[in-house]
Amino acid sequence: MDDNNNFSKKFAKIPKEIASLGLEQGDILVLAHIKIHYNSTTKLCNPGTDCLVKESGYSKKFILESVKRLESAGLITVIRQRGKSNQYSFTDKGKKFERFAESFLNIKNLSNNAKEFYMRLQEFLYIHDDGTADTTYNTNQIALLTGISRPSVIKYLSELEDKGYLVTENGSTSTQSGLLNVKHVFLLDALGQQVLYKLKEHDDKLQEHDQRLFDQNKQIVNLQKQVDYLTRQLLAKNTEKVDNVYQFED
Repeated sequence: MDDNNNFSKKFAKIPKEIASLGLEQGDILVLAHIKIHYNSTTKLCNPGTDCLVKESGYSKKFILESVKRLESAGLITVIRQRGKSNQYSFTDKGKKFERFAESFLNIKNLSNNAKEFYMRLQEFLYIHDDGTADTTYNTNQIALLTGISRPSVIKYLSELEDKGYLVTENGSTSTQSGLLNVKHVFLLDALGQQVLYKLKEHDDKLQEHDQRLFDQNKQIVNLQKQVDYLTRQLLAKNTEKVDNVYQFED
């Protein structure tokens, strides 16, 4: 198991509902490696193809074909430049995202297929404060959710468990067939995802705080409008009274 204590603040946001996008296995991992190079100033990524080959471990041919599939799926826009690296920008397709840390992408003892399997499954996991995330979905259900065949699901779960990233437990409840449910417990620290979830919690709290401030400011503006309206009404009545006095004196 790799040491992921040196956590990088760089991470990739990957669209949820990956299985419905019609992509080939490996494409989501390529997308994540592209997104790691996101420049917050230019809002673009421009890793060279050779860089993506080196970082992902995929062949140059696969990278080029994967980029075309990601582009066709409407997830990225590619600006191709002769003699220069491509520039990648990202569309608004997919409103919800899952985050994946650079340290997760850089795990050396997991196959790319096992990594992408976890990336497809993560949105269906229940996150706990103790640094674990689990699911009680069986392998048939996981296959449907992730778009990966059941034999492959079993293979990748076994790989994750063998490498120390997953613990499989027998549940306390039984299925209709009388078999015990199996709980798959993923170790987020080992996967380099725990700090990222804490960061997400922090960001969510900031968003909630900002929303409350926005709502409060909106209420203040509405109250100020009411005050202004009442003030104008009061001034209008006072002016009418003064006019009536002048008319009486005349």
